[in-house]
Amino acid sequence: MEIFGRATANAVVNTLTDGRSVVNFTVVVNETYKDKKTGEFKDVPTYFNCSYWINTKIAQYIKKGVILHVSGSVSADAWVDMKGEAKGQLRFHVNTIKVFGGSGKKDEPQPAIINEPANENAPVDDLPF
Repeated sequence: MEIFGRATANAVVNTLTDGRSVVNFTVVVNETYKDKKTGEFKDVPTYFNCSYWINTKIAQYIKKGVILHVSGSVSADAWVDMKGEAKGQLRFHVNTIKVFGGSGKKDEPQPAIINEPANENAPVDDLPF
């Protein structure tokens, strides 16, 4: 699955007890529709709690407001809280990330495209294009 959206906050790098690191962030996708009865346009936001395990260096580019294109797999979690209310969230296990735009702040790093960690031992292509 692929989604385009905006980061709702700066990414956070979490380190697990076994030493692995994960980048966590939330992406919001806004869909707009026109209400047939009132004629008003309405926004419907959908939030995806994302985790990216491949390269933690991307975290410096995921700042609140940047436009992201992420691809991976989505799952849904559902539970009942202590008050007895049904709750749910969408989880997105990210395989690739593309950062398309900044949030407009001058002191943030320039956007980048990071799909996978660099492999210094990978063969060099001889393709003419």
